[in-house]
Amino acid sequence: LVGGGALLLAVSLVWHSHAAGEAFLRLTEGWSGRLAVLLLCLTLVPNAAVWAAAYALGPGFVLGAGHVVAPTASAPAPLLPPFPLLAAVPDAGPGTPLHWAAGAVPLLAGAVVGWFTARAATAGEPKERGAGPAAGVWSWRRTAAAAVVAAVLCAVLVALLAAFAGGPLGSAALARFGPVWWQAGGATLAWTGVVAVPVAVAARAWRGRSAAAREEVVEASGAEEAADGGGRRPRWVRVPVPSVGRWWRRGATKDAEAGAGAGAGVDGDVDAVPFGLYDGDGGGAYDLLPADGPGQSSPRGGE
Repeated sequence: LVGGGALLLAVSLVWHSHAAGEAFLRLTEGWSGRLAVLLLCLTLVPNAAVWAAAYALGPGFVLGAGHVVAPTASAPAPLLPPFPLLAAVPDAGPGTPLHWAAGAVPLLAGAVVGWFTARAATAGEPKERGAGPAAGVWSWRRTAAAAVVAAVLCAVLVALLAAFAGGPLGSAALARFGPVWWQAGGATLAWTGVVAVPVAVAARAWRGRSAAAREEVVEASGAEEAADGGGRRPRWVRVPVPSVGRWWRRGATKDAEAGAGAGAGVDGDVDAVPFGLYDGDGGGAYDLLPADGPGQSSPRGGE
């Protein structure tokens, strides 16, 4: 809201750039004095932004006792000192549609408050494990209550800023200068509450529906993947592979067994695979091979 007031102040200064330049040159003639005035203007820009925000809210601000400047009507004090920031004050007279357009600032501020409230309402984690993101969405009553709380906080903050940005500059006519804090706070509460609550509820419903739709799409895609590739993954098992370094021991064992068989009268099978070739003793090498294919199964090696 204050940022919108700063933008409104900048637009008004550009619109009244000629009057602001004349006021700047009339205050002093030396460069040192002009530099001091420029620094003073820069220091008072935050105060002027709060004044512009109060103007956009509707109550406006007071330039002297009994002289209110608002979008509906402007009546600044006739004897104001020449100051560049005061050149942005609208001319005396009733408000025009151009002045009424300043009401877009609180409207936009209320919409922003409602949008961020809806984001907070749909960003929570689900309480139950395994539940989708739509399970963590606030109810519309909780969302509306959060928007009201946000509006109250904004109103309190604007009221404090208005109290610090205004005050008396003297006596008599200058006893009242700047926005009235309770008027600025009340207008902020009204504008923000009226706009933020419906925006928050509507945005919460839209974002919650989008989260539910994304959840359904993810579940459908997961089901399709499970149906398509559920039984097609090959299973991998360890198959023993004969070790090259053990052939000399296996050969000696085979010769010994062949000699023992000949002595006993039993014919040895020289083509038989030695016992223990595929056992797990001695640190033999292993390889990973698929145990079964897409539609068939193969027995384990060595069995």
